[in-house]
Amino acid sequence: MKPFSRLAAALLLTVLFVGSWGWWAAGIQELDAQEPLRFHVLSAVVLSLWMGLGWVGFRRLSSGQTLTVILLGAAGVRLLLLGVDPLLSDDLWRYLWDGEVQRQGISPYGFPPADPSLDSLANREPWQQVRERINHAQLPTVYPPVAQVSFRFFAHHADLWRGVMVLIDLSIGALLGFWLLKKGLDLRRMIFWCWHPLPILESAIGGHVHLLALLFMATALIFIELKRVRWSATLLSLATATLLVPAGLF
Repeated sequence: MKPFSRLAAALLLTVLFVGSWGWWAAGIQELDAQEPLRFHVLSAVVLSLWMGLGWVGFRRLSSGQTLTVILLGAAGVRLLLLGVDPLLSDDLWRYLWDGEVQRQGISPYGFPPADPSLDSLANREPWQQVRERINHAQLPTVYPPVAQVSFRFFAHHADLWRGVMVLIDLSIGALLGFWLLKKGLDLRRMIFWCWHPLPILESAIGGHVHLLALLFMATALIFIELKRVRWSATLLSLATATLLVPAGLF
C-alpha cells in the first residue's frame, strides 16, 4: 500500500473511532435517570477494540503520522463527550463546591457543604443545584491541598473544569509519545492511553482530578529515568498532594 493510501486508511479508522463514540454519547444522553448504566458501560468497554485495530492499522505509518492520527482521535472523542452530563460519577460537584467555597474565603476542610452557615452561598445560582448533587454533603472535603488549589482556580463551572481535565489527559498522552520517541520505542504504544475508554470517560465526562495527579506522577517517573532526583521527588510530592493514590501506585 502506498504511503498516501496508508495515511488515508488510518484517517478513516480514526474517523470511525470518533464516530462510534459519538454514537455512544447520543445513546447515553437519551438515558432516563432511573435506567441502569450497565449496557452503556459495557458498550464503552467494547469500544476499546479500536485500540487493537489502531495498533494493527498504524504499523506502517511514519512517527509523525502515528502521533497525528492518535492525538486527533483522542481529542475528537473527548470534545464530543464534553456535552454529556456526568452520569457515571458525582465527584465533579464536590470539586465545584470546594472551589467556590475557597473563592468566598472559607476553608472547605472546616465546613461540610450541608453546614447551615453556607446557606447564603447555596442561595446563589447555580450553587444551590451543585450543593444538592454533592455526595455525602454532611462531610467536609477529603481532597488534599494541591487538588484544592486547582479547584479554586479552575472549578468555576462544570464545562471549564472538564475542559481543563481533557487538556491534562491529552498532555499525558503527548508526554507518553515524547518519551517513546526519546527511547526509540514504538510510538503506537501511546494509543493504549489516548484511545482507552477509561481515560476518555474520566476526563471528558467525569472530570476527575486523578488525571492531574497522574500527570505529576508520569512526569516524576520520567525524571527518575533521567536521574533528576530533586525534580522527581518534587513532582511525586505534588502528585501525592493532589491525590493519595499515586503514593500507593509508586
